[in-house]
Amino acid sequence: MRKRAIGVYAELHGPSEPSMKSIKEKVLLLLGLALEAYEHHPYFFVLRHDADPPVLPFAHQTELLFRLSFRKPIRVLIGDEIGLGKTIEAILTVRLLEERDCVRRVLLLVPRILVEQWKSELRRFNIHARTIERTNIAQLTLQGFPEGWYVASIDLVKRENHKSRILSADWDVIIVDEAHRVGKTRTGQKSITQRYELVKELASNPRRNILLLSATPHRGHAEDYISRLKLVDPYLIGEKELDNDSFYRLTRDSIVFRRTKMDVNDVYERRKVFKKCRFVARVISATKGERRFNELLFSFLREKLLKYYEFIGEEPKALPLLLALVAKRASSSPYAAMFTLERMLKKRAKVIEGKAVSLADALDREAESIVESYLGLGFEDYGEIEDLGDVEEPDETINRFAEDCSALLEKEDIEILMELFELAKTIADKGDSRLRGVISLLREHLSAEDKVVVFTEYKDTAKYLFDKIAEELPEYQRYMALITSDGIILPGWRQRARPTIEDLKNHLRRGLIKLIISTDVASEGLNLQLANVVVNYEPTWSPIKVEQRIGRVWRLGQEKDVTSYTIFLAIRSDRDVLEVLYKKLLAWGRSLQEARVSIGEEIVIDMLSEEGMVSIPVDAVKGTPKYSEYKAIITYIRDGRIGLERYVQSIVNALANLKKNLERVGLSRLNVVFKTERLLKDVLGDFRGNNVEESVKNLFKTIASLKGLDVKESSNRIYAGSFIIETTYDTYKSIKKLLSEAPSSFKPVYIVSSASINGLKELHLFKATIHFNGRPIYSELVGIGVKSNGAETIRGRELIDIISQALAPDRLVSVVEEYNMEPRILQMFRFKASKTVANKIVKPALKEYVEYTSRLERLGFSSRHLEWYPRSFNEYRDDARYIGTVIFTTPSELSSERSTPPFKVKEIEKAAMMFALEYEKKAGRIPEDVSMREHYDILSKNPSTGEIRYIEVKGKYSLDLEIELTEEEFRVAKEKGEKYWLYIIYGIGTGKPRLLAVKDPVNNMGWREISVRRYRFRPK
Repeated sequence: MRKRAIGVYAELHGPSEPSMKSIKEKVLLLLGLALEAYEHHPYFFVLRHDADPPVLPFAHQTELLFRLSFRKPIRVLIGDEIGLGKTIEAILTVRLLEERDCVRRVLLLVPRILVEQWKSELRRFNIHARTIERTNIAQLTLQGFPEGWYVASIDLVKRENHKSRILSADWDVIIVDEAHRVGKTRTGQKSITQRYELVKELASNPRRNILLLSATPHRGHAEDYISRLKLVDPYLIGEKELDNDSFYRLTRDSIVFRRTKMDVNDVYERRKVFKKCRFVARVISATKGERRFNELLFSFLREKLLKYYEFIGEEPKALPLLLALVAKRASSSPYAAMFTLERMLKKRAKVIEGKAVSLADALDREAESIVESYLGLGFEDYGEIEDLGDVEEPDETINRFAEDCSALLEKEDIEILMELFELAKTIADKGDSRLRGVISLLREHLSAEDKVVVFTEYKDTAKYLFDKIAEELPEYQRYMALITSDGIILPGWRQRARPTIEDLKNHLRRGLIKLIISTDVASEGLNLQLANVVVNYEPTWSPIKVEQRIGRVWRLGQEKDVTSYTIFLAIRSDRDVLEVLYKKLLAWGRSLQEARVSIGEEIVIDMLSEEGMVSIPVDAVKGTPKYSEYKAIITYIRDGRIGLERYVQSIVNALANLKKNLERVGLSRLNVVFKTERLLKDVLGDFRGNNVEESVKNLFKTIASLKGLDVKESSNRIYAGSFIIETTYDTYKSIKKLLSEAPSSFKPVYIVSSASINGLKELHLFKATIHFNGRPIYSELVGIGVKSNGAETIRGRELIDIISQALAPDRLVSVVEEYNMEPRILQMFRFKASKTVANKIVKPALKEYVEYTSRLERLGFSSRHLEWYPRSFNEYRDDARYIGTVIFTTPSELSSERSTPPFKVKEIEKAAMMFALEYEKKAGRIPEDVSMREHYDILSKNPSTGEIRYIEVKGKYSLDLEIELTEEEFRVAKEKGEKYWLYIIYGIGTGKPRLLAVKDPVNNMGWREISVRRYRFRPK
């Protein structure tokens, strides 16, 4: 603190080479502590759970995890639109419960056809689930269902002989997929009622965690919807009483969550996560033979049906169903039509006179079963078939039924069927215009490097297509795969074992498959977001089936725009289906455009809508129609286009009512934007979209540079040593690996940085944690940024960006061995960090939940939720652990203190010396002021250890940090080495001074030598 000498000075500048390694090690240690602070933040919770392929943290999923982590038990209906990742959300929720509550026994109840798909998704997370089957359920019961994950077909375990065994197990978590199949239907359908009774008993324990998953949670019937909500909340009272707006509003974001693709794009991610998706109906010309086949077919079917009604006059059963099935098979492909017609003709030839009458009752019963199983809403309803064995394609069931029904045909019918058979054969052999149109389409997209999935309802048609396309497009034959119930055909497969769905996915991922031809049943549950073009080979009579097929590829992870095609022939039935079913029903609530194109005409429907997929009613209140594929076909056969238009208009009216109901029950998109935006930005730190990906990548680049790696960027990739970064998951795992090599420590770390960021002087870092029931449920890194005019709290993505800049190698000045400020100041900052997070986090996480339980009880809609926690916002404990400080200094700040008056300099020096001497005494050392006789200020000795410190004291009035050493001071510092300490006491003028102590500053701080030129005034 002596009077400055004239001559050469050493100015603080940047780290010298010898000290750089130790400085970087300390910086990496601080960064490790900073990353660990996010351990219980939902964004990083997703990233730290390994999956193959990895799961990326999308904001709509982190929001859900955030809300659910604050409640016990977790009981919700997740009603996100198809493709938003409900399966992943459920798995991550259970992972959260495993960490928080140590849950050990998980039961998944799914449609039989989704069992393998669920097991495949679980394997991504290295979860090896057991399948509950009729062959092992007794043994598992005897073993007490050992801890682990179990997947069961709900239609298997709902049976009385299995149900008691399932109920006997101590399940921690129940997950029900396709939960819209579990409810109370107006028709009282037995299979659905049995499912409901099973889940109701499992959910009756209010402490058990329950997750219901459905893309269409409300199917048009209030009682059915409320019955599902009662599975989530067993405390609810009444049924009709709950069908009111007050109740529905309370369920939103408390026990029911619903987000759409448009929500994800516009609100959650603010980027096009879900690419454009178009449905294209392409109309092409038909041959004379195809027109004749269509006209003869429908005139014959219409005549038979009208005759049936005239004589029988009752609800359609066997014969009408036969006609509907013939119409569907004929619409699929001439090959499928040939198969069905041929079997009918052969069987009819063997019919013994009089035998048909004895078959009638049995055929009527079988007809009802087929209508329920195969002519419902769409391919998801194939799962409604009772759980009796392996999945069966509809082909064999339909052909077998057609054979049996042939006994009901009259002699003159056979002549027409024979003509239809010959026409179909000619079309298949010589002129299948639909096939020609599809091949043209495939050539166009395959040459553009697209990956295509062709869906058909029938195995016969799938095999026909596979053979024909291989003939017409031989250059793509080695890239074609076929999926039917007979198995999977993969190109180049040489292994003895038959290929599985997993093998197909791997082939698709590696680019070994470009074209998949599949039946609906065989590929149920197969997500194919690596493909981007869907071709519906036959014009399906169920628009919902079109949406569900699109949902296979138009989902999270899809990186290209999606197009779904259906080829329509310029024949009467195809045109009527297009004009009535597709333009009115599929396009309802969506944008539709019509255009003339070279091959005929196209209708384009934009599939992205605000409401998401609004389910066509399947079980509505009395007097409201529900959509039935069977009813649509029969109506068209009987009454033609006019009848179909009347039927579809009634469905459109029902859809309009359903939309109003969805708005009423809180499942529409209304009012979601403002509330969600505030939660994501202000509460969860804006960890979303491209911005956070860029922030995390910048953090990686800083860390990689600190590790001495050469960092390069090219084509959206980052290369650093052996690291190749593409996704946020890659970035996070690479950061973890780089930081894992740094020594672990719970001691705070202090770094001096020359970065100039928003006027910051200091950045004090804390890990803020919220605890529930003694366990941490949320944590994040919080910065208290100190500026000249006060302190502010910095969180989220903004804080990550500041750290990345401040701790970059070219901004490092020094590591500080000791850092001291008044305990009350540090405690004030710790309190500010802790309470800021508590106030920002707890109430937004729980507002809807606490409001739901408390208001329901006051309104009399429920009994008291005795086993649900929390009851209020005050049941959580918060704390903050100090992990370090970044102190900022920049050359531009030096000028103000160089102009400080001499008398003020003396005051600053005196205050600094007093603070330093007091600090030494508190540390147990004996200090001596030697400033008047030595080129340093304090000689301090530790009587316990014998340690000696030669201390140079520098005082700073403000929070500016840059200092100078005189030539003599620098020489002494160099001579004393590790025994020499530089104490910088700054912020003296604020009344809250800090002490920053650097050991061996010559080697641990960077210095720049400067010359000082001085002028003297001499009067002439």
